[in-house]
Amino acid sequence: MKDIMKELTATILGLSTVSEDINKHMNQVLNLVETFNTTLDPKNKKHMFVAKDQETFIAPVAIAGLKNKEELDLVYFGLNPKFGDDTSKEKRQAINHKSGYYNFYHSKAIFDYLMNGKSNTYYKRVIRVLFSIFGHPEMNTIKISNIRKRYGFDENKDHEIFFDLLKSKSIAFPELIPFHSWKFNLSDSDVAILRKSIPSYDRYVNKLMKYIAENLSADGVVISNGQKASNVIKNHLISMKLEERAFLVYDDKAMEVYKWKNSHWALLKGQIAPGASPIFNANNMYLFGQKIKEIV
Repeated sequence: MKDIMKELTATILGLSTVSEDINKHMNQVLNLVETFNTTLDPKNKKHMFVAKDQETFIAPVAIAGLKNKEELDLVYFGLNPKFGDDTSKEKRQAINHKSGYYNFYHSKAIFDYLMNGKSNTYYKRVIRVLFSIFGHPEMNTIKISNIRKRYGFDENKDHEIFFDLLKSKSIAFPELIPFHSWKFNLSDSDVAILRKSIPSYDRYVNKLMKYIAENLSADGVVISNGQKASNVIKNHLISMKLEERAFLVYDDKAMEVYKWKNSHWALLKGQIAPGASPIFNANNMYLFGQKIKEIV
């Protein structure tokens, strides 16, 4: 997966290849981020993409993940990576990682960094999704506290739960836009503007979608968490030529599921987040996992 991250980074920068040393592309990334911001012209500065924080290069992340086998079992789509209080520290860790920037995002290193000894809100949601699909079917109330209790861990050991649920599986975290921002406020129309205005970005989206469709396992699934990401992905899946277009195989109040090139894409209508949507409360997460397994 490291190789596709490099390919995607090269694609969006309009290059044939990129260096193992991401710092060599800092100026190219800074210029492209400025083009993205100029194209969208967000009124709220927190919606602007970030490529530098004081002296720290906030390098892009096209796709992160962990591969324990060749094909992907779960793809957890995001709009773009969040820029937060710890992002600069994360970037320094990644850029200075002994195996390099790209390897950092495709090894246990990134997940240890984000979860070891910490309570990470984003990955608590991911663990609930993983448990609902790959966990223990006898446990039908899927709260993070119940999952920790099942493993006998406290919140400082979430990374161990994450690794156990994936011990024979592979997961990917692709980003529709690889640049960081404080807040996620992209709409499908924003992405359409960027794809039309910046040809290298259009090629990036096409390559990313193609990679996922061709590398998902037969019983794997793509999940987009939230209506905005789902709208962008749905527009891509249904806007192709008729013979290549995805088709709807399931629809309820929680999600739409499309089949494309033998891969299943579960587009959620709400967010798996505390207080965000009762559709994905502890009881319904169990039903969500059962439905995903039934469909794929």
